[in-house]
Amino acid sequence: NNEFEKMDKNDQFHNQLEDGFKNWEERCLANGGKKVLEDYLAEQEQLVYCIMEQFDMDELQQEIEEKKKVGDLDEVFKKYCGNHVGAARACLQSFLSVSQQCLKEEDRPGLNVTLQMVDRAIEFTCHNAGDRIALFMSEDGVECVTAHKEEILACINNSVLEVFNTYNNLNNYKMHFYVFQQDNCRKGDAIMQCVESSLMKCDDPTPSNLVHGLLNAMKDGTPCARAAQGWHSGFSESQTRTQLLLAVIAMASVNLSL
Repeated sequence: NNEFEKMDKNDQFHNQLEDGFKNWEERCLANGGKKVLEDYLAEQEQLVYCIMEQFDMDELQQEIEEKKKVGDLDEVFKKYCGNHVGAARACLQSFLSVSQQCLKEEDRPGLNVTLQMVDRAIEFTCHNAGDRIALFMSEDGVECVTAHKEEILACINNSVLEVFNTYNNLNNYKMHFYVFQQDNCRKGDAIMQCVESSLMKCDDPTPSNLVHGLLNAMKDGTPCARAAQGWHSGFSESQTRTQLLLAVIAMASVNLSL
């Protein structure tokens, strides 16, 4: 029964992610037409291929297992934080460039904030040739996130109802996730609180501290970090961070039994 329940929850999680993609596809069609939608779908497929090409999960898992035994995890991430991360970032930049055509012109600059967040995340995780992510892995960070994945998602769903309810009528979105406003920052803080309170239940506080540092670094790339100086237009820090967080959790769902 537990196995079937787990499968059902995973199906719900993936359905929520798919709804997010459908949300964008409808925007592409509405704002750019069929050609823009086709370009977006093609670039999305290219992005997925690019990530898979740069990060072969089976190969990466094998390298992690081998190096963890001898305490040399930093060598693995030193390798991937070089050309592999750089190539993946270039693919993401191309994808975001095409995605801009799915938004109204006044909203397009907001996607630059997304790339700034990714850059901050890369800078944090690949600091000193990846020593932070190596520490995260060595302290069972993946297991920590995986063990509390459902709790984190439930907390986010209760705290920020709009996160998992974005696929509605195109003209009736409950959360306009590409419009920056003060309320979005508060929602982003609520998401951070969900993550921190859940991961602090792990035996070692290191994974929670590192994830906290990562999310704060990403926040520094958004207008939320400059909120005290006044509110202005941009990309919703809350929704972007949520999407990236869900991606991290989805990756943790992969069988990385170190």
